[in-house]
Amino acid sequence: MTGIYAERYSRTTSRGRKIRREVNRTLRDLYGDARERIGRVKESVEDKVDEIADAAK
Repeated sequence: MTGIYAERYSRTTSRGRKIRREVNRTLRDLYGDARERIGRVKESVEDKVDEIADAAK
C-alpha cells in the first residue's frame, strides 16, 4: 500500500491504528535513545575540552 491508501488504512482500521501506534512508539524510543547518546557525547567532549584547557594553563 502506498500513499493515500496506506494513510486511510492506518487511520480507519483497528489493525492499522495498532500498527501506527507501534511505529510511533518505536520512533519515539529511537529518537529518545539518540538524544541521550548525543547528550552523553556532548558531556564527554566538554569534559575533555576542560581537561585540555586546564593542561594548557
